[in-house]
Amino acid sequence: MQHDFRHPRSLAHVPISAAARSTTERLPTLALALAFVGSLGLSALTATRIVRTQRDFQPALEATRQLSASLDATHALLTDPRLGSVDSRMARADSQAQRFHRVAEIAARGAPSDARMMAYGDAFRVYYVAARRAAEGLSLSAEADGKSAEEAALGFRLLREDLAVGRDAQLRAIHAARPATAPVELAVWLMLGLIAGVALVRSLHSEVEWPVAARLTTKREQVPAADTPAGTVVPLHEAVERLARQRLAASIAAARVAKRNNERQIEIARSWITPALSIVRNEPPRVEMDVYEDDHAADEPRFGGLALVPA
Repeated sequence: MQHDFRHPRSLAHVPISAAARSTTERLPTLALALAFVGSLGLSALTATRIVRTQRDFQPALEATRQLSASLDATHALLTDPRLGSVDSRMARADSQAQRFHRVAEIAARGAPSDARMMAYGDAFRVYYVAARRAAEGLSLSAEADGKSAEEAALGFRLLREDLAVGRDAQLRAIHAARPATAPVELAVWLMLGLIAGVALVRSLHSEVEWPVAARLTTKREQVPAADTPAGTVVPLHEAVERLARQRLAASIAAARVAKRNNERQIEIARSWITPALSIVRNEPPRVEMDVYEDDHAADEPRFGGLALVPA
């Protein structure tokens, strides 16, 4: 049997899969759950980025800057005779060298890039030995402080370039982490997660009442009908449709009665303004007389060829 899908009643008899109905009803809950989990995940990523910037990138950048300053101060003390006597410059250079190694060791323990910090310390040790020999006038070559000075100059340039490259890399990492906007992003994700969580909790609590409301339209409750024999039961949706049709028929009947009353009132109003008598022109007597004609028709008053007749 084919259903006429153009008629609303035929659509009501089309079977709907219980799994499809359950999936459709759970779509809002699933969407809220996904929004809640996604907000928490993005919040965790943003928080990790903030912690990594404050724990790793910022200290490493500050340590690299301190190492660069110590290297420049050490090189100036070992190469510039205007800063004092040799013994005085050597003592201050040793102090700067100790500071360089201390900063590098602390940064190596705290930063994930400990190999880089340890490499800085090894390169500075090689440079400092050559630079101190050159400052004291000691050399392994025939020329006075010739080879040590060359090794010190080369070691200083290489170490300074390595520190500059590391500092630029740390600056790029900090810029990629967006430390200025990260707190705002974290607050936004947490707020969205809170809203999604509250909506999800309310949805889960109200889910207990949904099947009660759904049964009113999906479950075929057995409700007795007024126009069916006693003991006969009909589905709930058919009883609702029948009640709606009855109310519609009553409304149509009331509208028809109101229309007839209006028409009657209009007829009565027209009769009030219609004259009781009309004046028509008198006609000559007819040859043949109707047997049913009123005998008193000749007694009607005539005024100059005019006669009064009932309206």
